[in-house]
Amino acid sequence: MKKLSDHALPKAHKLDKKVASFNPQTFAKDKNMELWLSAIGDWNFDTLEFSNRCGKEPMLQMGMHIYNDLGLVQTFNIDENVLGEFLRTAEDKYIRENYYHNNIHAADVTNSSMFLLSNGLYKRGSMADIEVLALITASLCHDIAHPGLNNAFLVASKHPLAFKYNDSSVLENMHASTTFVILKNARCNILQTLTKEDFIKFRKICIDLILATDLQQHFGKVKTFKEIMESEEGLNMEEDE
Repeated sequence: MKKLSDHALPKAHKLDKKVASFNPQTFAKDKNMELWLSAIGDWNFDTLEFSNRCGKEPMLQMGMHIYNDLGLVQTFNIDENVLGEFLRTAEDKYIRENYYHNNIHAADVTNSSMFLLSNGLYKRGSMADIEVLALITASLCHDIAHPGLNNAFLVASKHPLAFKYNDSSVLENMHASTTFVILKNARCNILQTLTKEDFIKFRKICIDLILATDLQQHFGKVKTFKEIMESEEGLNMEEDE
């Protein structure tokens, strides 16, 4: 199984890229969408302004760019039309009236995942392509169909979702389930060329990633992540490299 480290990342995302950090003033004067797309993965990327510039479809525009830029379309022979339909359908499932858990937030989280891939995860050199595919897909869909209410409220109010998912990571289970319902649709199935083994791995990773966004697990996950990162090559996450 190929790993991300087995082939060079696209030029825009190489670790030694010499691209200036995102500068709001520079970007505000430039209407070239290619410039914005090339900046995806910068920690200071302005997702709100990006959304305004791409017709309120940040997930569609960012997703099409990332799946292509990371070579996922080529590696997994994903049909561009199917990819577009998947991204549109997923974005439409987000409740845009939500002040926070909306499609812009999903795009922002995906940008953060790209930052980690470019500046941290890729450096570790151990991610397989199927894992990258799962990470990007989970990032885009991790809050899909979020109703704007938290788990505690859903459980306390005996909401049907709480009953359906047995009061356990209610929203996160719903997000994961909704994601795979969309992927099951032939028009949106970007996984149709995966082997049975790869699909099983993708599904497990994607579900695990989405369930891990339950804030009740946050501090435990961060602690474990720091321990793992600091255990290899003496990496100190507090140091600014």
